[in-house]
Amino acid sequence: MKIYWRGDMGYEESRTRSDWNLRKPNRFPEVIVEAQTQGDVVEAVHLARRRDLRVKVRATGHSRSASFLRDGGMMLDVSQLTEILIDPVAAIAIVEPGVRGGDLNTDLLSHQLFFPTAHDGRVGISGFVMAGGFGWCPGRYGVACANLAAIEVVSPKGDVIYADDNANADYIWAARGAGPALFGVVTKLHLTIHPIPVIRSSAYLYPMAVWEHIWSWLIDVSPSFSRDLEVLVATPTMSSDPVHPGPFVSVDGTAMSDSVTGALDALTILDTCPALEHAELRDFARPRTVGDLAGWGTSDRRVPDLYFGMDNMWTDSDPAELIPALRMTVQTMPNELCNMFGALWRSRGPVPNSAFSSHGRLLLNLSAAWRSQSEQASCLNWATTNMARLQPLASGMALQDEELLLRPATNFLPSDSLARMASLRSEHDPQRRFHDFAVGVIDPGRKAE
Repeated sequence: MKIYWRGDMGYEESRTRSDWNLRKPNRFPEVIVEAQTQGDVVEAVHLARRRDLRVKVRATGHSRSASFLRDGGMMLDVSQLTEILIDPVAAIAIVEPGVRGGDLNTDLLSHQLFFPTAHDGRVGISGFVMAGGFGWCPGRYGVACANLAAIEVVSPKGDVIYADDNANADYIWAARGAGPALFGVVTKLHLTIHPIPVIRSSAYLYPMAVWEHIWSWLIDVSPSFSRDLEVLVATPTMSSDPVHPGPFVSVDGTAMSDSVTGALDALTILDTCPALEHAELRDFARPRTVGDLAGWGTSDRRVPDLYFGMDNMWTDSDPAELIPALRMTVQTMPNELCNMFGALWRSRGPVPNSAFSSHGRLLLNLSAAWRSQSEQASCLNWATTNMARLQPLASGMALQDEELLLRPATNFLPSDSLARMASLRSEHDPQRRFHDFAVGVIDPGRKAE
């Protein structure tokens, strides 16, 4: 275990290394603890108790806003806990919080098993799952937290607790969707794993002139999607083809099924788009592997030298109301690196015994990227101010790809889940040893968030 107090040699390197994004927040914990074992985590929590420090956990640091970095208190880095244990008979993988999605699926491959990770294999399992987790084909597998069977967690008292639906159920309820404000440090996640499916994908590129028609049609037909299908739509996107660089509207459909016929049937709906005659690219039902899609095993790959920000919302709004509201968003994009993208699938409904709740048929994301600090204000403000403007149409928010520290909101969880989280934090963590989602969401008046 390594401990860096603010001012120590190595502190600033550890602080900046914790965030993959070139956009480094101006927030400084009093101490950074880099744990290597579950025992180190226990020791770190006891240190926080002795020094009366609030704790924020950093797993692999994928959060675009680096919400794990707070002023004051302790940042507890568990990224070096990377053990994976697989029980193919029980269909359970036990993973530590530093494991990344691509590395998990690499290990599962020899068992012909699969976990619906984030779409980028570099994203860590822990934060992804406990924030809800919109991974591959949620219509088929559910969101990631629906596949969380149990956890091992270090409590605010420094005790190691096993939690599932029958034991210490408050902890597993909160870990399924409210993980960023969990009253403890998860050191092992017990995940339900699945047979590798048949995978096919279709890709389309449309001219920007028809973006409104594409988005409207996809939102309208999404309730009739097969549960084996997910669709991602991005506006605008650039092509690697120098002859036809774009910008385009991209539509990418991925089907995961028990059979080739099932996958083809799921994708067929995308070929019924009324604007199909305008498509500049149609690549239908290409065979894929999990590795093709997620880029697994890329946990050591470097992130491009860019600054990133993102904000999002769930919406159930009718396209006739939503699309006109999105025009300004598209028209005011500050550079070619920024885009608006949506994720659509047929929901499986509520996740049992969980804080999480799916909030709409479209998950709308505003992704901002820029090359120099001088662009930060315009690019980041584009994402946050447009999302704030769209809030009357919002029915929720997805955690981890948001800017809660800049744009406070509470609709990322249902009101009853937020109320229960407040009650559970008071019961299990009365000293508020562990940080809130953001300033004042659950703990009004707390400072040094």
